[in-house]
Amino acid sequence: MALLGDLKSYCEFLSQSQTQIEYQGELCSIEYVVLASKLPGVFNLGGDIELFLRSSLTQDRSDLLDYARACIDVIYACYSAFNLPVTTISLVQGDALGGGFETALSCDIIVAERSSRFGFPEIKFGMFPGMGAYSLLYRRIGLRCAEELITSGKIYTAGEMLDKGLIHFIVEDGDGETGISELIDSRKRRRNSLNAIGKTRRRVQQIEYAELLEIVEIWVDCALNLTEHNLDMMRRLVSRQDGIKFS
Repeated sequence: MALLGDLKSYCEFLSQSQTQIEYQGELCSIEYVVLASKLPGVFNLGGDIELFLRSSLTQDRSDLLDYARACIDVIYACYSAFNLPVTTISLVQGDALGGGFETALSCDIIVAERSSRFGFPEIKFGMFPGMGAYSLLYRRIGLRCAEELITSGKIYTAGEMLDKGLIHFIVEDGDGETGISELIDSRKRRRNSLNAIGKTRRRVQQIEYAELLEIVEIWVDCALNLTEHNLDMMRRLVSRQDGIKFS
C-alpha cells in the first residue's frame, strides 16, 4: 500500500503539472512518461500476495477492496496518460508478472529487453488478474486471445509477446534506456500526429473507470472464496516473492 500511495502521488503530480516541470532551474515540457524499475531482473512482480493471503484467511473484504482500488487508481491514471498530451512507455527489463504485466499494458508503448518475461500466474492459485488485464487485453487482442493468456498461467518470452502484438519493440539486454532514447528521437518529426493517434486509440478502445471498479468487486469475491489448496499455493508464492525482493 505504501508503494501504491507513492505511485498515486506521482500520478497526481503529473496530472497537475500541465506538462511543465522544473529541471535545473528551468521549466521543461513533458512529452513522454516512462515506467521502469531499478531492480535488476524485475520490472514488477505483481500484487501483494501476502495481503491476499491474510485477507482471504480473515475474510476481510474491506482491506482487499481498498488494495484493489489503489491498484486501479494507478493503472487508470497510466492508461489515461494522466489526462495529459503525453505518450506513456513501459520499459520492461526482467519479469512483468500479474499486476506488473497489467501495469505495463496500461501504457501506450511497451519496450522490452530480450530476456524479459510476461504472464499471469494467478490462475494457479485460484485467482485471476483483476486490476485491468481483461479490459486491456480484450481491446488489444480480442476476447479469445485475452482469455487464453489469462487462463493459461503460462510465462511468455518477449518474442512471444511481440508476436501476439502486446509489446511493440524488443531491445537487447542492457540496451533498454538507449532503446527508449532512440525511439523518442525517431518520433520527433511525427510527434504531433502520433500523439493525436494515441489519443484517438484511447477514445476508440475507451475503458471507463467504472468498468475497472466493477471487475475489482468480482476479484474481491473470488479472493474470499479460495480453497485451502489455493491458500497453500499462495504461501509458497509469498516465500518465492520475498526471496526475489530481498536477495
